[in-house]
Amino acid sequence: MSYPLGMMPGMDAELLSSVPGERSRLAALRWHMSAVARDWPDFDPAPEIYAITREPVPWEAGDLGRALAALGDDPVSYDGQAYHLPAIIAQQVPLEEVREHEAALTATMERIYGEWEMPGEIRRRLAAQYGRALGRLTGVLPPYLLAKLDAFGPAARAALGGLVADPALIALLEFAGTLTKPVPPKSWLRRAEALVGAGPQLPGAVRGILSAFANVAVAVHDEHDWLVRGLCWTVAVSDPSEETTLVLARVAGVAGEPVRQGARVKAALTATAAVEILAGREDAGAVRGLARLAVVTRSKPLRARVRTALDRLGAARGWAPGEALELAVDDHGLDADGRRSWPASDDSTIVVEVAGEKASVRAPRAAAKEHVDEARVLAKEVTKTLAAERARLEDLLSQDRTWQWEVWRERYLLHPVTGSIARRLIWEFSSDGRT
Repeated sequence: MSYPLGMMPGMDAELLSSVPGERSRLAALRWHMSAVARDWPDFDPAPEIYAITREPVPWEAGDLGRALAALGDDPVSYDGQAYHLPAIIAQQVPLEEVREHEAALTATMERIYGEWEMPGEIRRRLAAQYGRALGRLTGVLPPYLLAKLDAFGPAARAALGGLVADPALIALLEFAGTLTKPVPPKSWLRRAEALVGAGPQLPGAVRGILSAFANVAVAVHDEHDWLVRGLCWTVAVSDPSEETTLVLARVAGVAGEPVRQGARVKAALTATAAVEILAGREDAGAVRGLARLAVVTRSKPLRARVRTALDRLGAARGWAPGEALELAVDDHGLDADGRRSWPASDDSTIVVEVAGEKASVRAPRAAAKEHVDEARVLAKEVTKTLAAERARLEDLLSQDRTWQWEVWRERYLLHPVTGSIARRLIWEFSSDGRT
């Protein structure tokens, strides 16, 4: 009982009722052809096709191939309706048939990711459906999770190593992508905590993914922004350690960095969530991460959110407005002269030092490559802090701030990073509190 799509004759109801599931199969195929042929959009996120195929359907050999072929090049694809049935079939037919159409399924999933006019809710559901179908072929992390959408996806998969086959990790990542708000409800947090607690390897695995995000430091695809936001909350709710705070602070800093010269940030959803997370943590790394983000980002809404969080943290600690930013400046282990040095392998010394608006590296030619690379990474981080401090001190020009001498001396004059800028400015001093 096999017919080309769109050419199935009407069948007697009594005959259909005698063939288990055949009514659903024919109804599903007709629904698919209608979705492909329709020339107007229908943005229903839960279309009827899922009710039609709720029970197992006796798909015939060739149904998957015909459903994929029917998509063609010009369906009303941005509403997503034409894409549903192939994914449903691919999750129910034998693996041999999925393998036969692996290339077409992969291409369709990539096409879905490129449909920017498609509502995000529909796009994510479809990508997950195709990813799960393709995941049946490998038994490891489905390709829609940490996908090849940008440099972050492959880097995160590489960081996971053999854990890509861990069912508990797969379940955790699938759940992390369900978060729809900057601050999750308590029920979501309870579920996240339970999933992270399913194995001792999971908190470290999530930190590894987040570290990969911070290390790659690229503007990520919307799907990855959505996923990383959820992962931040899953590890935050289950691990109060300072190590996790530092990872989250790095994630916040990268997520809030501008893309090129504009105000758009690299991962807006992640940045917003990270601010809320760090504002609720107690250690100094949280304040430092927020402070750096406040001056690094060019997004006015994000900067306002960060400074509100810092003011809230400062008020709880009895700090003056803006004091949280001062206390959070990282000295990167530099000495009072703005230098940090360590021995090279040939008994000579590698030096990182502040020079004007950036940090530089001095290393002997014979120095070991890993030592030079370490120095260059440090210099890059110091340069970022210098840029942030310059912006913060420029903002001080519009504020009415005073400091006790010893406080100012410690935080400005003698600070290894801030001092290189502060010592080039003109400050007003008073011995009597009036001049």
